[in-house]
Amino acid sequence: MAIVYDVGMHEAEDTRFYLKRGHKVIAIDANKSSLDRAAERFSSPVRRGSLILLNCAIYDEDDREIDFYVSRTSEWSSPNRMIADRRGQLSHAVKVRTRTLASVIKEFGLPGYCKIDIEGCDQICLRTLSGSEALPAYLSVETECLAEGEKITDAEALATLDSLVRLGYREFKLVDQDSLCVLRPGIRFMDIGRPRRLLKRLNRLKLAGTFGHVFPRGASGPFGDDLAGTWMGYAEARETLLYHRRAHFTISRDAFTFWCDWHARRGA
Repeated sequence: MAIVYDVGMHEAEDTRFYLKRGHKVIAIDANKSSLDRAAERFSSPVRRGSLILLNCAIYDEDDREIDFYVSRTSEWSSPNRMIADRRGQLSHAVKVRTRTLASVIKEFGLPGYCKIDIEGCDQICLRTLSGSEALPAYLSVETECLAEGEKITDAEALATLDSLVRLGYREFKLVDQDSLCVLRPGIRFMDIGRPRRLLKRLNRLKLAGTFGHVFPRGASGPFGDDLAGTWMGYAEARETLLYHRRAHFTISRDAFTFWCDWHARRGA
Protein backbone atom coordinates (compact mmCIF):
# COMPACT_ATOMS: atom_id res chain seq x y z
CA MET A 1 0.00 0.00 0.00
CA ALA A 2 1.50 3.33 -1.11
CA ILE A 3 0.82 6.75 0.36
CA VAL A 4 -1.06 9.04 -2.02
CA TYR A 5 -1.74 12.74 -1.46
CA ASP A 6 -4.91 14.34 -2.82
CA VAL A 7 -4.14 18.06 -2.58
CA GLY A 8 -7.41 19.75 -3.46
CA MET A 9 -9.72 16.85 -2.66
CA HIS A 10 -12.94 18.73 -3.57
CA GLU A 11 -15.72 16.09 -3.59
CA ALA A 12 -13.30 13.13 -3.35
CA GLU A 13 -13.48 12.40 -7.09
CA ASP A 14 -9.90 11.11 -6.90
CA THR A 15 -9.76 9.99 -3.27
CA ARG A 16 -12.39 7.35 -3.99
CA PHE A 17 -10.22 5.86 -6.75
CA TYR A 18 -7.06 5.92 -4.63
CA LEU A 19 -8.81 4.12 -1.77
CA LYS A 20 -10.25 1.59 -4.19
CA ARG A 21 -6.70 0.85 -5.38
CA GLY A 22 -5.68 0.09 -1.79
CA HIS A 23 -3.64 3.22 -1.08
CA LYS A 24 -3.41 5.21 2.12
CA VAL A 25 -4.70 8.68 1.26
CA ILE A 26 -3.87 12.05 2.78
CA ALA A 27 -6.70 14.24 1.45
CA ILE A 28 -6.33 18.00 1.83
CA ASP A 29 -8.89 20.72 1.23
CA ALA A 30 -9.43 24.29 2.39
CA ASN A 31 -13.22 23.87 2.26
CA LYS A 32 -14.28 22.21 5.51
CA SER A 33 -17.69 21.32 4.08
CA SER A 34 -16.04 19.05 1.52
CA LEU A 35 -14.05 17.32 4.25
CA ASP A 36 -17.14 16.86 6.42
CA ARG A 37 -18.94 15.14 3.53
CA ALA A 38 -15.91 12.94 2.91
CA ALA A 39 -15.69 12.01 6.60
CA GLU A 40 -19.28 10.77 6.48
CA ARG A 41 -18.98 9.08 3.09
CA PHE A 42 -15.70 7.32 3.88
CA SER A 43 -16.19 6.72 7.58
CA SER A 44 -14.70 3.21 7.47
CA PRO A 45 -11.37 4.24 5.85
CA VAL A 46 -11.18 7.16 8.29
CA ARG A 47 -11.62 4.81 11.25
CA ARG A 48 -9.01 2.40 9.84
CA GLY A 49 -6.54 5.22 9.30
CA SER A 50 -6.32 4.63 5.56
CA LEU A 51 -7.84 8.07 4.94
CA ILE A 52 -6.61 11.17 6.74
CA LEU A 53 -8.48 14.42 6.13
CA LEU A 54 -6.69 17.75 6.56
CA ASN A 55 -8.50 21.10 6.57
CA CYS A 56 -5.95 23.65 5.43
CA ALA A 57 -4.88 25.68 2.42
CA ILE A 58 -1.56 24.64 0.92
CA TYR A 59 0.30 27.93 0.64
CA ASP A 60 3.74 29.51 0.91
CA GLU A 61 4.13 29.32 4.70
CA ASP A 62 2.79 27.38 7.66
CA ASP A 63 0.16 28.51 10.15
CA ARG A 64 -0.96 31.70 8.48
CA GLU A 65 -4.63 32.68 8.29
CA ILE A 66 -5.90 33.62 4.83
CA ASP A 67 -9.21 34.21 3.10
CA PHE A 68 -10.44 31.27 1.05
CA TYR A 69 -13.22 32.06 -1.40
CA VAL A 70 -15.90 29.40 -1.71
CA SER A 71 -17.46 29.60 -5.16
CA ARG A 72 -20.96 28.61 -6.19
CA THR A 73 -19.15 26.48 -8.77
CA SER A 74 -17.40 24.62 -5.98
CA GLU A 75 -14.44 23.35 -8.01
CA TRP A 76 -13.43 26.98 -8.62
CA SER A 77 -13.06 27.77 -4.91
CA SER A 78 -9.69 29.42 -4.36
CA PRO A 79 -7.64 31.89 -2.31
CA ASN A 80 -7.79 33.95 -5.52
CA ARG A 81 -11.19 35.66 -5.55
CA MET A 82 -10.98 36.39 -9.28
CA ILE A 83 -10.88 32.65 -9.96
CA ALA A 84 -13.68 31.83 -7.52
CA ASP A 85 -15.90 34.57 -9.01
CA ARG A 86 -15.58 33.52 -12.66
CA ARG A 87 -18.81 33.91 -14.62
CA GLY A 88 -20.45 35.86 -11.81
CA GLN A 89 -20.36 33.08 -9.21
CA LEU A 90 -20.25 35.52 -6.25
CA SER A 91 -18.09 33.56 -3.83
CA HIS A 92 -18.02 34.05 -0.07
CA ALA A 93 -14.88 34.15 2.08
CA VAL A 94 -13.98 31.83 4.94
CA LYS A 95 -10.88 31.94 7.10
CA VAL A 96 -8.49 29.00 6.81
CA ARG A 97 -5.04 28.13 8.15
CA THR A 98 -2.18 27.45 5.77
CA ARG A 99 0.45 24.76 5.52
CA THR A 100 3.25 24.08 3.08
CA LEU A 101 3.27 20.79 1.23
CA ALA A 102 6.79 20.19 2.55
CA SER A 103 5.56 20.33 6.17
CA VAL A 104 2.67 17.96 5.44
CA ILE A 105 5.09 15.47 3.87
CA LYS A 106 7.34 15.77 6.92
CA GLU A 107 4.41 14.93 9.20
CA PHE A 108 2.61 12.23 7.23
CA GLY A 109 5.31 10.67 5.08
CA LEU A 110 6.55 10.81 1.52
CA PRO A 111 3.85 9.88 -1.01
CA GLY A 112 4.50 7.67 -3.99
CA TYR A 113 2.15 9.96 -5.89
CA CYS A 114 0.83 13.45 -5.22
CA LYS A 115 -2.07 15.07 -7.06
CA ILE A 116 -2.20 18.88 -6.88
CA ASP A 117 -5.31 20.75 -8.02
CA ILE A 118 -5.77 23.91 -5.96
CA GLU A 119 -7.11 26.55 -8.34
CA GLY A 120 -4.39 29.07 -8.93
CA CYS A 121 -2.07 28.02 -6.09
CA ASP A 122 -0.46 25.04 -7.79
CA GLN A 123 2.86 26.76 -8.47
CA ILE A 124 2.94 28.09 -4.89
CA CYS A 125 2.52 24.50 -3.73
CA LEU A 126 5.42 23.35 -5.92
CA ARG A 127 7.65 26.15 -4.66
CA THR A 128 7.24 24.91 -1.07
CA LEU A 129 9.09 21.74 -2.17
CA SER A 130 12.09 23.68 -3.48
CA GLY A 131 15.33 22.33 -2.05
CA SER A 132 13.66 19.29 -0.56
CA GLU A 133 15.00 15.81 -1.24
CA ALA A 134 11.64 14.37 -0.15
CA LEU A 135 9.83 14.48 -3.49
CA PRO A 136 7.09 12.12 -4.71
CA ALA A 137 8.22 9.72 -7.41
CA TYR A 138 5.11 10.73 -9.39
CA LEU A 139 3.24 14.01 -9.28
CA SER A 140 0.41 15.65 -11.21
CA VAL A 141 -0.53 19.33 -11.28
CA GLU A 142 -2.73 21.64 -13.33
CA THR A 143 -0.83 23.31 -16.16
CA GLU A 144 -2.48 26.65 -15.38
CA CYS A 145 -5.54 28.14 -13.72
CA LEU A 146 -6.54 31.63 -14.80
CA ALA A 147 -9.17 34.17 -13.87
CA GLU A 148 -11.86 35.14 -16.37
CA GLY A 149 -10.37 37.36 -19.05
CA GLU A 150 -6.79 36.84 -17.86
CA LYS A 151 -4.18 36.41 -20.59
CA ILE A 152 -0.72 34.90 -20.33
CA THR A 153 2.23 34.49 -22.69
CA ASP A 154 3.65 31.20 -23.93
CA ALA A 155 6.48 31.56 -21.43
CA GLU A 156 3.99 32.01 -18.60
CA ALA A 157 1.99 29.00 -19.83
CA LEU A 158 5.17 26.92 -19.48
CA ALA A 159 5.87 28.10 -15.93
CA THR A 160 4.46 25.01 -14.22
CA LEU A 161 6.49 22.68 -16.45
CA ASP A 162 9.58 24.75 -15.71
CA SER A 163 8.86 24.54 -11.97
CA LEU A 164 8.69 20.75 -12.21
CA VAL A 165 12.04 20.68 -14.01
CA ARG A 166 13.64 22.85 -11.33
CA LEU A 167 12.42 20.41 -8.69
CA GLY A 168 14.15 17.56 -10.49
CA TYR A 169 11.37 15.97 -12.56
CA ARG A 170 12.59 14.85 -15.96
CA GLU A 171 9.74 12.94 -17.66
CA PHE A 172 6.25 14.19 -18.43
CA LYS A 173 2.83 13.40 -19.83
CA LEU A 174 0.12 15.94 -20.64
CA VAL A 175 -3.46 14.88 -19.90
CA ASP A 176 -6.59 16.58 -21.24
CA GLN A 177 -8.81 16.64 -18.18
CA ASP A 178 -12.07 16.69 -20.11
CA SER A 179 -11.41 13.37 -21.87
CA LEU A 180 -8.53 12.03 -19.69
CA CYS A 181 -6.62 11.39 -22.94
CA VAL A 182 -2.84 11.60 -22.87
CA LEU A 183 -1.88 14.21 -25.46
CA ARG A 184 0.90 14.11 -28.03
CA PRO A 185 2.19 16.82 -30.37
CA GLY A 186 0.60 16.86 -33.80
CA ILE A 187 -2.55 14.96 -32.80
CA ARG A 188 -5.24 17.60 -32.57
CA PHE A 189 -8.65 16.79 -31.14
CA MET A 190 -9.27 19.09 -28.20
CA ASP A 191 -10.99 21.80 -30.25
CA ILE A 192 -13.16 19.61 -32.50
CA GLY A 193 -16.79 19.48 -31.39
CA ARG A 194 -18.47 16.17 -32.22
CA PRO A 195 -15.28 14.07 -32.70
CA ARG A 196 -14.00 15.39 -29.37
CA ARG A 197 -17.21 14.42 -27.58
CA LEU A 198 -17.04 10.94 -29.11
CA LEU A 199 -13.38 10.53 -28.20
CA LYS A 200 -14.10 11.69 -24.65
CA ARG A 201 -16.84 9.11 -24.27
CA LEU A 202 -14.80 6.28 -25.81
CA ASN A 203 -11.72 7.01 -23.71
CA ARG A 204 -13.70 7.19 -20.49
CA LEU A 205 -15.40 3.87 -21.34
CA LYS A 206 -11.98 2.36 -22.02
CA LEU A 207 -10.64 3.59 -18.68
CA ALA A 208 -13.69 2.25 -16.86
CA GLY A 209 -13.09 -1.17 -18.40
CA THR A 210 -9.38 -1.13 -17.61
CA PHE A 211 -9.64 0.01 -14.00
CA GLY A 212 -13.13 -1.14 -13.04
CA HIS A 213 -13.86 2.43 -12.04
CA VAL A 214 -15.88 5.26 -13.58
CA PHE A 215 -13.95 8.51 -13.37
CA PRO A 216 -16.39 11.39 -12.80
CA ARG A 217 -15.91 14.81 -14.32
CA GLY A 218 -13.30 16.61 -12.27
CA ALA A 219 -11.29 13.48 -11.51
CA SER A 220 -7.60 13.53 -12.41
CA GLY A 221 -7.79 9.92 -13.55
CA PRO A 222 -5.07 7.24 -13.58
CA PHE A 223 -1.53 8.15 -12.63
CA GLY A 224 2.05 6.94 -12.84
CA ASP A 225 2.76 4.12 -15.25
CA ASP A 226 -0.99 3.41 -15.53
CA LEU A 227 -1.15 6.37 -17.92
CA ALA A 228 -1.15 5.58 -21.63
CA GLY A 229 1.73 6.48 -23.91
CA THR A 230 5.42 7.10 -23.40
CA TRP A 231 6.99 9.63 -21.08
CA MET A 232 8.35 12.76 -22.78
CA GLY A 233 11.46 14.77 -22.09
CA TYR A 234 11.31 18.52 -21.52
CA ALA A 235 11.60 19.60 -25.17
CA GLU A 236 8.79 17.34 -26.37
CA ALA A 237 6.63 18.20 -23.36
CA ARG A 238 7.08 21.89 -24.08
CA GLU A 239 6.15 21.39 -27.75
CA THR A 240 3.08 19.35 -26.78
CA LEU A 241 1.74 21.95 -24.36
CA LEU A 242 2.16 24.85 -26.77
CA TYR A 243 0.70 22.91 -29.71
CA HIS A 244 -2.52 21.97 -27.90
CA ARG A 245 -2.86 25.27 -26.09
CA ARG A 246 -2.63 27.23 -29.34
CA ALA A 247 -5.06 24.85 -31.03
CA HIS A 248 -7.55 25.28 -28.19
CA PHE A 249 -7.49 29.06 -28.41
CA THR A 250 -8.20 29.08 -32.11
CA ILE A 251 -11.83 28.50 -31.10
CA SER A 252 -12.08 29.56 -27.45
CA ARG A 253 -11.85 33.08 -26.05
CA ASP A 254 -12.05 32.03 -22.40
CA ALA A 255 -8.51 31.70 -21.09
CA PHE A 256 -9.52 29.51 -18.17
CA THR A 257 -11.07 26.82 -20.39
CA PHE A 258 -7.72 25.20 -21.23
CA TRP A 259 -7.90 22.35 -18.73
CA CYS A 260 -4.90 20.04 -18.67
CA ASP A 261 -2.67 18.37 -16.11
CA TRP A 262 1.04 17.71 -16.16
CA HIS A 263 2.01 14.27 -14.89
CA ALA A 264 5.67 14.08 -13.95
CA ARG A 265 8.12 11.46 -12.74
CA ARG A 266 11.64 11.94 -11.53
CA GLY A 267 13.17 9.39 -13.88
CA ALA A 268 16.66 7.89 -13.69
